[in-house]
Amino acid sequence: MPNEQIDEQAQRRELEREKHIDRVKKAAMEKSSKKKKPLEEVGEMGAQATQMGTGHILKAAWLYLLPSLGLTSLYINFHAIVAYLGGPFAKFFCKLGQEWVPKVGKIGAKKLAPVGKGLEIGEVIVIIFMDIIIFLAILILVTIIYIITHPVEVVREAIGL
Repeated sequence: MPNEQIDEQAQRRELEREKHIDRVKKAAMEKSSKKKKPLEEVGEMGAQATQMGTGHILKAAWLYLLPSLGLTSLYINFHAIVAYLGGPFAKFFCKLGQEWVPKVGKIGAKKLAPVGKGLEIGEVIVIIFMDIIIFLAILILVTIIYIITHPVEVVREAIGL
């Protein structure tokens, strides 16, 4: 009889152990399914790092806009188009205005979010005016070149002949 009781107790312990193992496995599977895959985490970290890098490039483009005689406006426009059109590369480019906001913790980021939004609207307005000015400068330059290369035709058109 005592051997039978010991066998029953051993069987109960084995069943409890198996149930415990099953619970641990289920919990681990739930946790792993909720948790992002390591490759996705690495991809997000890489995208954030790249976003910070392109943000620094955008900031430098704004700072060197006048010394470069407006050539950095090419990158500024490219950055704005890629950041706002979406697509596969949009996650690598920060939104306009975010390059001026310092990177702080989550609490500071929430406090500085309105500042970045205001800068974003301001930068969009500046880009539009800058593009209009560049277009007008190119148009004036082409007109001057045309007048210099075709003076007789310009005079005839001005006189009405």
